[in-house]
Amino acid sequence: MKATVNKALDNPANLPYTVRMSKRKRYDDVRGVGRSALVPVRDPKNPRGHEGPMARHTRRLNVNLDNQEKVKTFCEQHDIKLRINNGGHHWIFEKNDKMLEWWPSSAKLVKNKNWKTGLHVHDYEQAMAEVEKFFKIDAGAVDVLIKIRGA
Repeated sequence: MKATVNKALDNPANLPYTVRMSKRKRYDDVRGVGRSALVPVRDPKNPRGHEGPMARHTRRLNVNLDNQEKVKTFCEQHDIKLRINNGGHHWIFEKNDKMLEWWPSSAKLVKNKNWKTGLHVHDYEQAMAEVEKFFKIDAGAVDVLIKIRGA
């Protein structure tokens, strides 16, 4: 994202610079992969259970970061290069010149930078199922990962 810094020349208080961020183009997800068993949506009809978007995104990110070792193990077993950037907000899966990018907090998954066909993927189990399909890994490999969840 491109940031521009504006210096307030007529600012006698010598306040810090202001930063304006340019707007990014937004692409809605083409489809979702279903509800998450790990990070379920809190019932909006229950006032005690309802949460705002910021809290939901933080909860989603934390659940996935808590399980990143399982994902790393899965990727190592299947020769997939995994990079987790930006404090866990951006996960990049690469193999044979193909790339999947996933942002756990916003649940956005993009294949080969094709933003217009993004998927809505809530948790690491759903993401790994998409990784399995995209990189054509043996069916059932993710089932083994899910069984590890209880361990």
